[in-house]
Amino acid sequence: MRTNIATVFDKNHIVKTVAFYNTLISLGNYTFWFLCIDSETKKIMMRLNLSNVILITPEEMGDQELLATKTNRSFAEFVFTSKSVFVNYILNKIKDGEALIYSDNDIIYFSSPENLLIRMKNEQFSIGIIPHKFLDKNKHMEKVGRYNAGLIYLIVDENSRACISDWRKDCIEWCYLIYEKERFGDQKYIDKWAQKYRGVYEIPDKGINLGSWNLFNFKVTKKDNK
Repeated sequence: MRTNIATVFDKNHIVKTVAFYNTLISLGNYTFWFLCIDSETKKIMMRLNLSNVILITPEEMGDQELLATKTNRSFAEFVFTSKSVFVNYILNKIKDGEALIYSDNDIIYFSSPENLLIRMKNEQFSIGIIPHKFLDKNKHMEKVGRYNAGLIYLIVDENSRACISDWRKDCIEWCYLIYEKERFGDQKYIDKWAQKYRGVYEIPDKGINLGSWNLFNFKVTKKDNK
């Protein structure tokens, strides 16, 4: 199964992106799709000449509805809007049966994601979503969404394409850093995916999406191989 990995960033996050890339390239053979939010970022990345990387800017995607949102959204809101459009763009470029992981570039991988993708495919899941697993004392933070839009696993098929196409439409219509009952940025839309689409897998693995918001739910130990 060919695996594609996508992320979105600007020039201020190139160092994180290279670290993110280096951890993954050491774990497997992946095709990387990098959405460079501005042309300067793309120019710098071209000079780095990383292997297996496809560089795209928002303008090059040719989505006029996305570009129109620049006039009524903050920079951060435009980035969040771009994410869903970018994932949808990639799904229309790759074949059914391939995998696509959207991952924020501040995530570091200590093992290959292939086992999870194989599990999803074998169990006929095509959309993998990750709960934040907030600490009990921080349950109020679910106002930003129960699931993390910074890490989404997809097996490409008609179902996952429909889901992401609808996500793009939702985000084009409304994607603001404003707390509403059923909306917040690009993220809270994911809360309803399990109700709207088949094959949605709520990934239970403790080590996936581990961060400061949930780390103290778990005991962390060192393996023999350190």
